[in-house]
Amino acid sequence: MTIPDEIKALKLELAERYYEGVCFVCKKDRGMVRGRKAKQEGGNMTFHHKRYIANDVVHSNYPKNSSGTLQYYKDLAPLIRKNPRRFIYLCSPHHQAVERLLRYGENTMKSLLICVKQSKK
Repeated sequence: MTIPDEIKALKLELAERYYEGVCFVCKKDRGMVRGRKAKQEGGNMTFHHKRYIANDVVHSNYPKNSSGTLQYYKDLAPLIRKNPRRFIYLCSPHHQAVERLLRYGENTMKSLLICVKQSKK
């Protein structure tokens, strides 16, 4: 089994066991379950930390290569198994959206949401 296949298998096992295998936001699996290449559906899936704890497993602390990514998910898996409510399973576009929104302060976020609700397309 190749490293990318190992990563996909581990992510898929965790996603199906704890998150019904679909993005919390759009309820799509983005190709992970159906076996299609993820890019056909708009990106990979990931586990978003709702909150970080001291000495947490953080992707940026791992080498930016396949081996580093595999080790990250191997280290993250026990944390997800122990407390799956600490994480949200998201497709890449929605994970990026959440990360961008987190950059705003609470007051700005509230104002932005009011703007969105008042805007019509």
